[in-house]
Amino acid sequence: MVLRYEEVGQLSNGHDRGITKLAFSPSGSYISTAGLDGKTCVWDVDSTQLLYSFDGQSPVLSLLWVPPNEDTLVCGFLNGNIAVLQITAASLRVKECWAHAFPVECLAIRPIDNQLASGAHRELFIWLWNESAGRFQMSRDISGASKKAHDDSNDVLITSVHWTESPQHANLLLVTYMHHGLVLLDAETWSRIRTIPLHGQIADASLSDDGQRLAISNVLRGFDIYSMQSGAPLCAIEHDNRGAYPIPVLFIHGGLALFGGSTTGELMIWDVIDTESGNVVLNTPEKDDHQPRLLHVLPVPQQAKALAISAFYNEQFDEFFIAAGMMNEFSESTAILWKAAEHGGTRTGATALGGDMVGLLPALSRSKWMLAAMFVIFCAVGLPQICAVFDVVEVASTM
Repeated sequence: MVLRYEEVGQLSNGHDRGITKLAFSPSGSYISTAGLDGKTCVWDVDSTQLLYSFDGQSPVLSLLWVPPNEDTLVCGFLNGNIAVLQITAASLRVKECWAHAFPVECLAIRPIDNQLASGAHRELFIWLWNESAGRFQMSRDISGASKKAHDDSNDVLITSVHWTESPQHANLLLVTYMHHGLVLLDAETWSRIRTIPLHGQIADASLSDDGQRLAISNVLRGFDIYSMQSGAPLCAIEHDNRGAYPIPVLFIHGGLALFGGSTTGELMIWDVIDTESGNVVLNTPEKDDHQPRLLHVLPVPQQAKALAISAFYNEQFDEFFIAAGMMNEFSESTAILWKAAEHGGTRTGATALGGDMVGLLPALSRSKWMLAAMFVIFCAVGLPQICAVFDVVEVASTM
């Protein structure tokens, strides 16, 4: 089986500066982009047309959709605000609140109840969705739950948050820190269950679908994958990082492959299944220089940095998409969509990488964004929820 990724479109004329985040909607009909220009855009995946654009007053650093519908987005801003964008027939209705004293760089939502976790430097807050009000309300500040892990250090930076579970705990929150490894919290009692001191500087992390493996983007050397059961490193992938940017990382194809952002003008996907037995297990290096096999390389136009990535698998139509956003700090930036094209009759989703992969041809690019220089501290005392509500008419065609 030969699996190729073919470009299906570019998302242009949406952002005047670099793209910081990408997110597919829950059903894959739309993709949203966010940027340093303060804009949040919503695009149609099939036509790649811009449908809506919201122009905020601060760079957007985090972005996600509220499942299961495709009409609500949440954005985190450099100025510490969090905004809820609700799509109506003719406009975007925006409710924006001051949420954190620091830039909101991490958001994660729990699909079963839409509970939101937000991370901003050392601050870690939990929010509950208020359906009637159409916004999130702060539930608790759990910043101190992982305090022991970083030993009162002033250099505490949360780099990712993930909802997960284990056989012993139905609800867990996993938090990674740039300098202090990862912490697992019980989402019922908010007590600390486990701390794993990972090596290096963690810029981003991705948890596999089964919750068994964690891939981290290491600012200093590339990507590392760890076992969540033992905490042991499973493999390391060397990846050039020009400028020490926080490059994104993402498990795709049901955790069988790893997608990484880039500062070198090329996006890459690696095979992370056993290349000898074909079993769905991670390569365990027998030699120090062993690393998973590179499957795809996708060139980035004009060798731009790609510091935002996302992926979506449509099980109903057996379609798999990946997307990357370009990071041009002071000029127009586009995003690119690729679609997996099957050659040989094998499914393109989670099972696509389980067969003979010798014939897989280079054809992929991966991207993600980083703002290493944008860790700006805002001096603020307390956390009042100051909210503004306004409507923004779409600047493109209606939905």
